[in-house]
Amino acid sequence: MRKKLIILFIAIMGLGSINNANAQDWNAIRNSVNKKFIRWSSDWFIDTYVVGSVNITEVESSGSGYEFWGTFKFTRGGKTYEITCSGKVSGDYRVMKLCYKDSSLGMSDCY
Repeated sequence: MRKKLIILFIAIMGLGSINNANAQDWNAIRNSVNKKFIRWSSDWFIDTYVVGSVNITEVESSGSGYEFWGTFKFTRGGKTYEITCSGKVSGDYRVMKLCYKDSSLGMSDCY
């Protein structure tokens, strides 16, 4: 019963599938990625990161940390776009690598 409630909570909160990480891990990863996007986007010239828009859709344990995949939103020219992101975080949730892929423009980058 407890496991079903945890899975229901995760589904309601939009945290994707559990996949080797608990809800605390998901939230900590999402918060760290959000903070990293805030720092990274301060160097962007045209686009503006939509703060808090990170949606982590998959997390897997990887060595002493986690790999993650998801999406985030940004604005460009008054329009809001959502594109994919991925990366790695350490066991204490420090973002070690953060990448995005903008298929519409054929662009990708990592920070």
